[in-house]
This record gives sequence, C-alpha cells and structure tokens, in this order.
Amino acid sequence: MRQFRAQAPAVRYEPAAWQKHHASSLFFSSLSIKHRQSRHNQRIDCSKNIDRRPIFQRNQKDPQAPSESIKSVYDQWEEPRYVLSGSSQLLLLEKVKESLAGRCTIIDLYPLTIPELSDEDRFEWLANYVRTYLERDVRDLAAFRDLEPFVKLQRLVALQTASILNYSAVGHSISVTSKTVQRYIQYLELSYQALVLSSWTKNEAKRLVKAPKIHVLDYGVLQAVVQKRGSPTGPKFESLVLAELYKQAKTMRSDARFWYLRTLDGREVDLLIELSQGYLAFEIKTSERASLSDARHLRSVSDLLDKPLLHAFVLSNDPAAQPLTPTITALHAAQLLG
Repeated sequence: MRQFRAQAPAVRYEPAAWQKHHASSLFFSSLSIKHRQSRHNQRIDCSKNIDRRPIFQRNQKDPQAPSESIKSVYDQWEEPRYVLSGSSQLLLLEKVKESLAGRCTIIDLYPLTIPELSDEDRFEWLANYVRTYLERDVRDLAAFRDLEPFVKLQRLVALQTASILNYSAVGHSISVTSKTVQRYIQYLELSYQALVLSSWTKNEAKRLVKAPKIHVLDYGVLQAVVQKRGSPTGPKFESLVLAELYKQAKTMRSDARFWYLRTLDGREVDLLIELSQGYLAFEIKTSERASLSDARHLRSVSDLLDKPLLHAFVLSNDPAAQPLTPTITALHAAQLLG
C-alpha cells in the first residue's frame, strides 16, 4: 500500500534575493525537486502496468474498512495491488486496528517545498484550504464536538511558531487541559500542519532545556490562518527555513534527525541536523548583513555534542556568502534551499 497526499502550496517568500540565488548542492539542494519528480514519474510508469487495480481516496474518512479487505486479499493472492491516499497518516489513527505490517509501503508527501510553489490565486486557495481542513478532515478524524478550541490552538501555534512548547500554558490560553492540547498538537502533526522539534539532551553533564519547540510546516498556511501577507520576520522566518530543510530531507528520504539545542543559561542553536558521521548546526537570522556575532552560539556548540560538528551555518537575508570562521559559513538562506 502506498499513501499519497495532496497538500497546500505555501505562499512564496519573495525578496529579490530568493529569485537571484540558486544553490549548487551544499546540503539539501534543488535536487530534492528532481527527486520528487523522479518518484512521480516512477509512479506514472508503474500505473501503466496496473490493470483494474483500485485506488482508494480520502481514506482518513473510514480507513478501517479498506485495510481489513486489503489484508484479506493480500494474504490470498499475489497479483492485486492497491493505492490508498489520504490527507493524514491514516495508519496511525486510533480507528485503524489493522496496521498492514509487512504488506504495505508508506510514502509521506509533506507540504510543498519552495521550488514547487505556484503563484496563482495562492492566498484565496490557502484560505479555502484552511477552512476545508477544519470543517472536513479535523472534524472527521478527531471527532471534535466543538471546533472552536482547536481553531484557537491552530491560530496560537501560527502566532507562536518557533517557540518552546508549554502544553500547560497553551491550555490555559485556550481554556482546555494540557492533555487536550497534546491531543490537538498530535492532530496537527498527523495532518502535516506542524512539526514538534525535540530538544537535544544527550549530554547529561550539561543543563539543557528539555521542552520541544513547535514549528508550522507551511508558511502559506500560517499566513492564511493569521490572515496576514508579506515576507516572514523573526520566528516565522526561522520556521520557514527550518521547515524547508525538514521537508526536503524527508522528500529525499534522508535518515537525518532534526533537533534544536538550548542551555538553561540561554545559549541556543536553532537547528541541529544529526547525520551518522556528525552534526550540522544552523543559526537562522532575518538580518540583511551576517556577522560573527550572529554565530556566537555556534562557536561553542561542539563542546556539548557527542559527535563531531561537521560544519555550522548562519542563514540570513545577506546576499553575500562568506566564511565567518574555518568551521562556520554565512549563507543567504535561498542558497541552501534551492
């Protein structure tokens, strides 16, 4: 079984520098879009050889029914093949009792990356997407009797993207329990609306913040939720860049792990990407001119890590790429994202 999902195109972030700069392949580059196109073409080629093999759409509505039938058919015949699509990670939902373990291949398609964005009627489309997401998917998946607390949470998350997640404080703000907030956040994750970024806490000798951060995965959806247009600033810029790196890594099926790091005395690294051979560290700034002071927390992060720091980057709106130290490079964010 393969799970395919359509997602809202994000609103394009359009400073002139994004249009002028293009990455070669420093880390996650424009190869990701080629990779996704290749996967799409492979699916098309495979579909030519499929004769009368069903496609089940919108399986988040009632995923249990097809999964039980598919298991039964799979165990009896080799020929049948099925494609199940849905707007959520349908096999993780509570209503699905049959996991199809050993009988399926799951493909997660995250919100569109910057190279895939379209300009046409984007804001109106996104506003309609948010409304249908709330009225259709969330109501059906979560069986909420009252959508108002969830709508408040979605807006709060959009306004406070890139912040440390305190379930109790969020619950107090929208008048629900912290347990309810955790359930709401889980539905945002299941429907690819948000990323809960875990804190890096592998060094027990250091006093590190353990609470996660939350990031909106699609800047266009964020704009539609808060009804605001324009280029991202501050934490929204951090979420946009981090989400792009995350989505492109997932699109490329990378096994990289994503963290953030913060000490109790306030030193913070916006993003740590863990690879088998070491870490890549990122500081994300909206500044038009990157300087060594922007890298102050990156300079000492290697002392905390359990693997080598392969390289560190300051990502900003500065069009000039420059080495700040032998191990830290300043780049325009678009150069890394393609």
